[in-house]
Amino acid sequence: MQERLGTLQAQARPLVLSLVRVPARVGLARDRQRPLTLMLAPGARSAAERQRHLCVIYGLTAAEADVCTLLCDKGLSPQACADMGQVAVGTVRSQIKTIYGKTGVARLPELVRLVASL
Repeated sequence: MQERLGTLQAQARPLVLSLVRVPARVGLARDRQRPLTLMLAPGARSAAERQRHLCVIYGLTAAEADVCTLLCDKGLSPQACADMGQVAVGTVRSQIKTIYGKTGVARLPELVRLVASL
């Protein structure tokens, strides 16, 4: 038994967690009397999982979460996102402004870091 435990300890990797502050205006945190922070174990998550986290944590709509992951994961331009979604580029730009507001970021690099932490 000791030998097996030693082998497991030698193979163990540290668990890296990230803390994500949930904005007070989001439904998930609105009912709480104090700030809410989620602890996530980042890993190789799919775009769909990140989209779901964006919707639950930050209150993004499905379309906003889709645009967000296209911008951050695939590095697409607003025009390319519009072409993929078959919408006007103005719609995508409006969604980007809403995403920034809901997530509390001001620039794309901040959004990329936020999405990478999910």
